[in-house]
Amino acid sequence: MLLAIIGIAFLVIIGLVISNTYRTRLHRTGQELSSSVKDAMTEFHSISNYGKHISEEEIEGYKLKYANLSEAIGKFRFRKFMTQQYFDSFNIGEFTVFFATIEKHCAESNRVYLEIQKLNEWCQKTIGEVDRLLEDDHYFSYSESKLFIQHNGFQARRFKELYPTNSEHFSCPQAKRLYDFIVNIEEHRCSHNQQFEKSQLSKYEEYFDNILEYSLDNQQREAIVCLEDNTLVISSAGSGKTSTIIGKARNSYP
Repeated sequence: MLLAIIGIAFLVIIGLVISNTYRTRLHRTGQELSSSVKDAMTEFHSISNYGKHISEEEIEGYKLKYANLSEAIGKFRFRKFMTQQYFDSFNIGEFTVFFATIEKHCAESNRVYLEIQKLNEWCQKTIGEVDRLLEDDHYFSYSESKLFIQHNGFQARRFKELYPTNSEHFSCPQAKRLYDFIVNIEEHRCSHNQQFEKSQLSKYEEYFDNILEYSLDNQQREAIVCLEDNTLVISSAGSGKTSTIIGKARNSYP
């Protein structure tokens, strides 16, 4: 009886040792697969990113190199004692899905790459338009701002979406400046116009002093140099509205 108990205990111990050894090897295999997946994804991002066009030869070479890895992950999923939770802990399951649809990922990468190249050309052209709007002797009106947004609507939206996370892929040296302008266009417009009005007040100071028998006050002068599409002037009778209109007309059409 004692020998039977000892025999059973021995078998149990042997079984536990074998099971523990198997689980240890299973865990080691999972870690090795996880490391291989990281290397595979690092290599993929080096050949397929928004900064270059990936060729068919590169795709086929990548698939040939990592086909065995995808197959090994598939087999690992159905190993003995494997559970979904344990399998997911290695973060390797998504690689098989990715590998099966790699052409789709590459096609999307190439599409965005070409879009960025077109946006680079658009940046080069559009920054010149921005420079004209922000010239020292030009008043940047609301209608011009609205027209700029309408004219560049689609490109501006995609530029705002892509540039923040892909700035290194934009070769246009003025891309950062253009992005800041588009995102904060109203702020830039107001700041520029304030400087414009300040310079105009200084430039035409003598004109404002002598346009009529008396010089214009500061509010009249500010109303004259403001070249917005519409300028609302509110004042009481006899406070100088007509003088302001005369000054604005003469200043606009000297």
